[in-house]
Amino acid sequence: MSDITLKKAAFITAAARYTTIIFSIVFSAILSRILTPEDYGIVAVVAIFLTLFNLLGDLGLGTAIIQKKELSTKNFNDIFTFTFFFSIILSVIFLLLAYPISLFFKNEIYITICSLFSVTVFFNTLNTVPNAYLMKNKKFLLVGVRTIIISLFGYSITVFLALKGFKYYSLIINSIIISMISLFWNLKTSRTRFSRHPDIGIIKELLPVSFFQFSFNLVNFFARNMDNLMIGKFFGTTQLGYYDKAYKFMYYPIQNLAHVITPVLHPILAEHQDDRGYIYETYLRIVKFLSLFGILISVLCFWNSREIIILIYGSQWSEAARCFTVLSLSIWFQMTLATAGSIFQSLGDTRRLFLASLINTTLSVTLIASAVIFGNSIYSVSISVAIAYSLHFIVTFNFLVRASFGRSYFDFFKRLIPDIIIYGLLLQLTKLIHISSGSDLLNLIIKTSIISLSWLILVIVTGQFEGLQILRLRKSKRSFV
Repeated sequence: MSDITLKKAAFITAAARYTTIIFSIVFSAILSRILTPEDYGIVAVVAIFLTLFNLLGDLGLGTAIIQKKELSTKNFNDIFTFTFFFSIILSVIFLLLAYPISLFFKNEIYITICSLFSVTVFFNTLNTVPNAYLMKNKKFLLVGVRTIIISLFGYSITVFLALKGFKYYSLIINSIIISMISLFWNLKTSRTRFSRHPDIGIIKELLPVSFFQFSFNLVNFFARNMDNLMIGKFFGTTQLGYYDKAYKFMYYPIQNLAHVITPVLHPILAEHQDDRGYIYETYLRIVKFLSLFGILISVLCFWNSREIIILIYGSQWSEAARCFTVLSLSIWFQMTLATAGSIFQSLGDTRRLFLASLINTTLSVTLIASAVIFGNSIYSVSISVAIAYSLHFIVTFNFLVRASFGRSYFDFFKRLIPDIIIYGLLLQLTKLIHISSGSDLLNLIIKTSIISLSWLILVIVTGQFEGLQILRLRKSKRSFV
């Protein structure tokens, strides 16, 4: 197994991630001018169920494979053989669900869409073991190159099909192509094969980790997707298209900054699972780094919400900007919390990860349902979602810091007090200064410059600048960088 540091792994992942960000933003801007909010809303409905089946297909095995210290080639092949038969079962079930889904949303088009997406379910499920193999063996460069190439190819095909009038089918075909190529690529590079005489006993050995990881994934799915389900059902696909676009753009910085560290964190820290002190000190530095950058991005998105949506997606998406304004306030909470799941996994404590997610999901569902019933708009749902994520912040850190690490909850949060002060001051600044140049692009540049400079000054004045240097070189041999 290759010897790689968190710094190098994060750099490789970041290079791949930010390359795909550029692709994503450019191609999304193009597609948003070709496709309508209704097109996106129609696909978003089925994408919810696709996400659920992807979680069912994983069964928590990916995490368990990475966490388990010793796995032979035969073990990998045995698990892969199990997932092959399971992938067939899941894809057939997804196909059969097409009819109830079409009845629930009162649209027969979902029968065809679900039929096509069932192919994606098959490929994604079968990809669980090959992908986990590459991550366990720290093949981050290989995974990064794969991500860039497949993303570019997939987006190009999608734009071509959209221009040819395929509408929402272009998004569906993109999903199938990416899942298929990813599987074949991973099979080729991981050399995972079918086992003639599989020993399913290895699955039982992975259950202590995989069961609670799967339970967490399942519960977290409902926390993350209940808003889309209820908006699609009660407000229609067009409104869902607006909300989905706002939510996805809110999730961009979390996905593409915090999640640069997340995929590599578990494979690397799993090797230190018996040294909780080391993992805790590592985590403190990561939390500080993500917190400080989360403040900057959260405030920038909050103040520039209208300009960002209009400039990138066009004026037809202006209704999404209002939702994006509110959702952007939750970016700091989510970025600070983003790597908590990987830490639970590194400690082998997926049980507490599941328990925290169970409470968080209950809070989310309650708030979203209340917003749909009493607020009756996608804006009220956005407010409820933002509040829910702030509550997740409190609940999850309580489980992780106090229960899993056995550390003082108060001492942990003391480290974040300067960050909270900086966040509050920057938000207040957006209320005191009014910028209106007549140009959305110029407004964006001016506001971004003001906030960025103010953020940097406050970080330095409050003595938090060291927290930004997470990846600096250290002489200590035990350093995670």
